[in-house]
Amino acid sequence: MGLEEWKQAQAAFGWARSLSPNDASLRAKELIADGHVRRLTAQKTRNASTATSNAQAAVVRFRDAAAADPDSFDPYIGMAVPLVYAIGDVDGAIAALDEAAKRGYVATRREKALIGDAYMRRAATSVKRAGVLTGDERRDTLINAKNDYEQCVSSFASIINFGKSAENLNACKAQIRKIDQQLDWPSWAGWAGLWP
Repeated sequence: MGLEEWKQAQAAFGWARSLSPNDASLRAKELIADGHVRRLTAQKTRNASTATSNAQAAVVRFRDAAAADPDSFDPYIGMAVPLVYAIGDVDGAIAALDEAAKRGYVATRREKALIGDAYMRRAATSVKRAGVLTGDERRDTLINAKNDYEQCVSSFASIINFGKSAENLNACKAQIRKIDQQLDWPSWAGWAGLWP
């Protein structure tokens, strides 16, 4: 569903709630619709701080929906998207999807791609951070990045024909090879002074 459809759903749930104001499941559905409106608005917003603010507001709405209907997996699925793409909270997104699974949700290719993207983004951030570090801090950061890229490979390997999964799978494998080379560097770098 797009932004307009979620706005219509939000209005419909608001109307339904006016007829049944004590129905917690209707309140949860209205909050979910509002969360999606805010999430999609964040995606369309060009200003980064406004987009982040809208994404954070979306996550709050999804959390409120989860509180209103504790048995529903829908709020957790909804919050995973802005957590990854707008806020960069990989652990939060994974936890949200775990909560959805506890409530009976079976992950689709879309969620597997989302998790793959999440790990790929966090790994890329770690690689950048490693570029300004030295010694054990650098090595530990590269190892964390490699672990995230391995999770990326695992996520995309099962959905190779979906979206950009094959492309992302190959990109993550290539990054693992690069990190392995960087991690091996200290073992022979000490000999560099011996070469003419």
